[in-house]
Amino acid sequence: MQPAPLLASVEKSWKHSIVSKGLAFAILVAVSLASISVIAKPISDVLHAENQAFDPWNKERWADWYEDGQIVKPFIIDRSVTFAPRTEPWTFSLEKFKAVNGVSSAVFVIQGGRPVVIDGNNVVLDARKPEYRDWSARDWHEKPFKRDEINTRVYGFRFQQSGNSDLPSILRNITLMGFWRAVETRHRQQQLPVIWENITARRNTCAFYTTGGNGIIRNCRVFESISMGIYADQASHNWTIENNTFRDNAVAGTRSWSDITLDACYAYAIRNNDFLPPSGSPKDYFSAITFYRNQGERGDIREYAASWHRIERNRFQGFNVAVDVGVRTGMKPTRVLTNLAQEGRSYASYNFIQDNSFKNCRIGILLRTGFNKIGGNIFENTEVPIALHNVFYSLHQNIIINQPNERVAIWSEVGEFKRYAKYVAFHDGLGAQIGASQKFYHVISPTGAPSFTDPGKATLVVSDALVDLPAKGGNPANYNAFSLSPRQAQATGFDNKPVDMAVGKFTESLPAGDFAVIFDRPSSRIVNKNYYSIYLFDQNGREFDRCGRSEKRWSTISAGNFLPDSGEHVQNGNDEIAAVSSEPDENGSYPVYIFRKGIAKPAVVLMKDNKSPVTGLAAGNFHTGGDEYDEIAVLCENAGAIRLVKPTDPSWRSEIQMGNAEAIAIVAGEFDGDTRNGDEIAAIVKGTAPISLFKVGGNNPYAFSGFAEKWERIAVGAFRGGDTGRDQLAAVRSKEDGFIIHFFDPEKTDAFQTMVSPLPGKALRIAGGQYVMPDRDGTGGPQFGGLIPPAIHRPVVSQLAVLPITSRDSIPVLVWMRVQAESKAGNPLQIVPLLK
Repeated sequence: MQPAPLLASVEKSWKHSIVSKGLAFAILVAVSLASISVIAKPISDVLHAENQAFDPWNKERWADWYEDGQIVKPFIIDRSVTFAPRTEPWTFSLEKFKAVNGVSSAVFVIQGGRPVVIDGNNVVLDARKPEYRDWSARDWHEKPFKRDEINTRVYGFRFQQSGNSDLPSILRNITLMGFWRAVETRHRQQQLPVIWENITARRNTCAFYTTGGNGIIRNCRVFESISMGIYADQASHNWTIENNTFRDNAVAGTRSWSDITLDACYAYAIRNNDFLPPSGSPKDYFSAITFYRNQGERGDIREYAASWHRIERNRFQGFNVAVDVGVRTGMKPTRVLTNLAQEGRSYASYNFIQDNSFKNCRIGILLRTGFNKIGGNIFENTEVPIALHNVFYSLHQNIIINQPNERVAIWSEVGEFKRYAKYVAFHDGLGAQIGASQKFYHVISPTGAPSFTDPGKATLVVSDALVDLPAKGGNPANYNAFSLSPRQAQATGFDNKPVDMAVGKFTESLPAGDFAVIFDRPSSRIVNKNYYSIYLFDQNGREFDRCGRSEKRWSTISAGNFLPDSGEHVQNGNDEIAAVSSEPDENGSYPVYIFRKGIAKPAVVLMKDNKSPVTGLAAGNFHTGGDEYDEIAVLCENAGAIRLVKPTDPSWRSEIQMGNAEAIAIVAGEFDGDTRNGDEIAAIVKGTAPISLFKVGGNNPYAFSGFAEKWERIAVGAFRGGDTGRDQLAAVRSKEDGFIIHFFDPEKTDAFQTMVSPLPGKALRIAGGQYVMPDRDGTGGPQFGGLIPPAIHRPVVSQLAVLPITSRDSIPVLVWMRVQAESKAGNPLQIVPLLK
């Protein structure tokens, strides 16, 4: 089947032809509401050829779609059409359509397995309620109204096409008014790319709602939207929004909604758009582009933050806050937005905001999160060009370049921005009681440095890095390039020292491993109370989530795929965290808690009757007769045994007797090369001894690895690289001025590799992990973006993560060590600061 002539002529950038295949698909859709049943019919039942004139207002031609003169059935568009010419707007009501089909139904549903072109022929579809048709643009800014009463909750065009064509479906040349959403795609249903162009969307609750990937919105006019102009939904990605004009959107003034609202999506290109000044006096919250990650809606945790977006060459005029990054930071929980971590973080990072112009704005760019880049923007008559608003403790690793002498405001307490407080969302939220003396800022500005306002009692550091790799031939003890006085360290929280770490896969969508860290002092202050939390970082030290908020300190953690993930938007491959408290619970016990990322409360509690402090945890596949999920090996103080438990089946338990050996640390892996019997456990013991290997179901070691030594730390990983059929072990022994790491194959005495650490001090923990190697040009490197959009692949190799013991007046760090490159083995790949 050949594409329609109109389609073939308009989009030359899509070069592939439609794959010739059976395009049969189910058109009939049963939509039931109470006792009413509606059969939605395809327009091909009436229009038997491509690009025939489509006149849905013709009640005779489309009689089956009407009842008592009102539309009651959706038009299923299964072929290319051009709307019939019309000189007057088509004005109609959506109330009966909603009554028959229910809320969130759509009038036009694009289905089928092949791309279509829908040419609106410049017709106007006006579904506005009569009582609001006479309102001016100024009225929407200045009159009171109830947001949910303006438009009927019915959508205009819904794209939900299956298929695998590279050619896009296109909607163009039409004006849409009065819909809840004028145009939308549907999650998991729209598989074809789309182009929406030359559309005027006016006075809709939301003009465009984007899901999925690889769409384009261009040359459109988005005016007077009630909630927001464009809403980019969670996990949507690689959309291009270009050459559009926005004006008078988000007139309801809802904090965090804007012309373009980016919620937990990634890799949008937003460029060459005009964001025009308001037609009246806007509500206090009036923004052009906002970034945030929904903190937990109806029990769901978003996989992505608002990340890797490029905001370039746009023109902003007359906004209270033109670009607001991390807008929901500090937001208190609501009935719907439940903030499951109970921490108030709103993650947005790895975003580029460059070469834009800002005119007559109160605040140009407002940053509340780290790991973003600003550069080359022009500010004209803008009161605060750039503001860094530190809601909690640290705001670090932001890059500001090519903004010579541009003023950057440092805002730690409301008194420093009292004049603008009503425009700054959630400044009075969960972090409001953290004082400026406890706040830390770090900015990278190698070229075209801006000027900063006085940070007051806060600490501001402008440097290329907080920590540096050791210089060649230099003093390895000088790896920490920045240290604080004891007073500064205590004030900013750097005197928190790590207690334990676990390397895992907490973001299934990214190629590298992540790591979790717990600290010895409270790391969160929510309102007026201090808490301990489990931090989740990517390989660059970018915090992307937390879990396990507690009033008691955590003592040890482990990572594994322990549970099937709940929620529609969480990937099933994500690891969970097993954690044990340093203090007994109210029953005098030390249970093992299982946490999903982003959630404060445990999903499962195991070993509720355990009275012995837990000194070690290891995840592995020990119960081969069970399901696909991991079990946990638990090492208790003075127990003489390793206990095994299963989060998906609390009734399953097992135990390994250790004889006279007293283990101090354990790891699990495939050590005997036989996957049929599951994983084994490796333990280092007190005194001078080799590494002991244990099988599930057996007692005493079945074999040993390495030579007799006073081993202090142990890790497991694929340190040889490739698939050898067995995991390898790394073990640490101390030397006078540092430590040495030996790498062993299971059941082998000699080390296949030995590294003398260039780091000062001792190793608190070590762990094997997956590391994304940077490109030669550094675009994937440690300074900015060692992790990149998931669609882009870079080499991922197994390396060693080392958590060194650092002094309380220096920044805690994690160090990625080279393992596989023999000529550079032992050199640090990256030293990552760990900030709260």
